[in-house]
Amino acid sequence: MADEEARQRNLACIKKFRLLDDVFFEMCLHDCIEAGQRLARVIIDDDSIVVETVEVQKEFKSLQAHSFRFDAYLETQKDQRLEIEIQRDDRGAVPERANCHIGVLDANSLGKNEKDYSKKAETFSIFITEHDTEGLGLPLYHVERCVLEADGRLFGGKSHIIYVNGAYDDGGKTEIGRLLHDLRCSEPDEMYDEVLADRVRYFKQNDEGVEKMCELMDNLIKEGEARGEARGEARGEAKGEAKGHSAMAEAVKALSDTAKVSVQVAMDMMKLPQEQRKAIAPLL
Repeated sequence: MADEEARQRNLACIKKFRLLDDVFFEMCLHDCIEAGQRLARVIIDDDSIVVETVEVQKEFKSLQAHSFRFDAYLETQKDQRLEIEIQRDDRGAVPERANCHIGVLDANSLGKNEKDYSKKAETFSIFITEHDTEGLGLPLYHVERCVLEADGRLFGGKSHIIYVNGAYDDGGKTEIGRLLHDLRCSEPDEMYDEVLADRVRYFKQNDEGVEKMCELMDNLIKEGEARGEARGEARGEAKGEAKGHSAMAEAVKALSDTAKVSVQVAMDMMKLPQEQRKAIAPLL
């Protein structure tokens, strides 16, 4: 009975997932060059891009400094390196983070013994945000280094930061508008792009894909609950109070962090009743 309840909980959450949800975005791009290529071509506005590799949760480790993990990492035939971040919380899309990400890409885009820096790969750090972070109502914001004393002349260097406004809606009149519609859409049959629609359909309607999503969600929930309990114990809470409101709130926040979804989606994933949601709301 408990297993069936968990499955129904998972199915209800899967139905709501969109490509703007990190965990679902990563599942859909995993080993799917076509989906990654579609995103790259539309966002960079270059239909000649040919993606060779796509990795999700690509990690660049550092023994002495902060390590970085990208939602999606792509390499193209044109010697381009792209990283794509899905960011629903504006606090995770601050300029300092984008600068760090492009710096990591740049540092890893030149051969170990290469002395000619002009051979550095072209790099793109792409932040797809749920909200219009710049507030100008545009679909894309291109951030480039410039020389202030030269009337803003571009500095060059083959490093680019692009913010994608996930809230932009032009009714599907433009290619970027159609892509952004698809990123917000939870129903594959209502999406414009067949490549993305087929990938979303696989994880929402195909038995094999649905099972993969259910397994992932079960693991995320267990990890989130374990982290939440550990946080409570670290604050000195008695272990017997682990099922109390404070511990449950910590579990929701931990799941939200782990799965990179909103606390509302995290509570949906845990299938919390409304009474419990109201009780822990002040703690979230």
